[in-house]
Amino acid sequence: MKDILDMEGWSLTDKRTEGLVETFSAEYVHEPIACSKCGGIKLYRHGTKKTTYADAPLRGFAAKLEATVRRYRCRDCGETFLQPLGGVLDERRMTVRCAEFIAKQALKHTFVHVAREVGIDEKTVRAVAAERMGELGATHKPRLPKVLGIDETKIAGELRLVLTDVEGRRLLDMLPARDKGTLAAWLWQFKDRNAVKVVTIDMWRPYQRLAAELLPNAVVVVDKFHIMRMAGEAMDRVRIRLAKVKQPEVRRHWVRSKVMLNKRPHNLTEKQRFNLEMWLDNEPEIAAAYRAKEAFYGLFDLPKDEAIRAFDGFAASVESSVKPEFKPLLTAMRNWRSEILAVFDHKYTNAFTESLNNLTKHIVKAGRGYSFEVLRARILANYGDPVKEPLFFEFLLRDDGNPCANCGLPCRAEDMHLVTLPPVTRGQRTKRALVCGVCEPRFNTEKVIAHRKTSTRKTG
Repeated sequence: MKDILDMEGWSLTDKRTEGLVETFSAEYVHEPIACSKCGGIKLYRHGTKKTTYADAPLRGFAAKLEATVRRYRCRDCGETFLQPLGGVLDERRMTVRCAEFIAKQALKHTFVHVAREVGIDEKTVRAVAAERMGELGATHKPRLPKVLGIDETKIAGELRLVLTDVEGRRLLDMLPARDKGTLAAWLWQFKDRNAVKVVTIDMWRPYQRLAAELLPNAVVVVDKFHIMRMAGEAMDRVRIRLAKVKQPEVRRHWVRSKVMLNKRPHNLTEKQRFNLEMWLDNEPEIAAAYRAKEAFYGLFDLPKDEAIRAFDGFAASVESSVKPEFKPLLTAMRNWRSEILAVFDHKYTNAFTESLNNLTKHIVKAGRGYSFEVLRARILANYGDPVKEPLFFEFLLRDDGNPCANCGLPCRAEDMHLVTLPPVTRGQRTKRALVCGVCEPRFNTEKVIAHRKTSTRKTG
């Protein structure tokens, strides 16, 4: 029967509570069989030493393990050494489960909060979490989706690459830099790059070039909200230019009222619509910019053929008085025509990626001062795939069409199970592999027995 300490190989000798800390006195029952210095087997006990280890919290209390560690002397070499202990990390002065508790909790909470829960110094929590999160980051192996979203966000003062599964609405990975080499290295790790059918990007040429080079079956789609935002920014530049020659009270009123310019007409209230019409009647250039913005927005509400004609005729429809402010948009339309219009055949955007970037800002804010590796691990834990053991990813090639190691039939990733395959011939070793849900019970003894019981006919 297990005691409250519940640590394999340990025998509880005492328990006491002091304030909000529970201390468990215990001894490790396994004795060494050889000297740690010379390997000799002639050992005898030579006193004890008490060592305290931090343990995982128990029932809301911080917990400590007070270990009585036996000292041994070797008759062969005369050296002394301490009893090796299981379930503890001597260099950290904590139990293994305490380190695991810290690693998991640090993915959700601040280091200060975790340190308070465990009852140790925040620097120790930081060191343990950084080590475990580094391991998590090294073993994280995402799967390429059908629709890959590529974007960036600023973390710790630098632009970081964000990769998402647009259809599955999940974070795939976050990379330390937004450059061509970083993205290329990430894509090169996958064998099934042909499985990607669509890539959504903002208008950064290295993304488009890499997609063409490494994702040959993928259509590049420029995020329509990104290009639409450029139209809104062009209109805003016209407003700002005209406001500079107005009286201060007029400028302040325009700033407060700019929401009416940014809204679509069908989203305006009656009062807002009336005030906007008055404003546009009195300011012809703002009216010209507003009409151009709305005409561009309206492109994406049209059927494909009409939209293409309107797209190609848009530059000529922009009035000359506001054309300088719309020049960046017109240039982007000319340089990225096919990628922008691809949205009519592949109606995907980076809206999820953008919303994810906003959500990650909360984690970044709470973890101000944390390294990128720590922040990446926390973000992946909150918004990425559930953490799977690394072996699972060694065999998983794609979201769909993975062959079962037993029957060979293709199946989806979520339907596969990691099992141990027994040796087939003498001298062969067991190995781990992925099998489908139908074959999985054959490698699970309990399930096989249960299946046989339910499938055997009763005789009377």
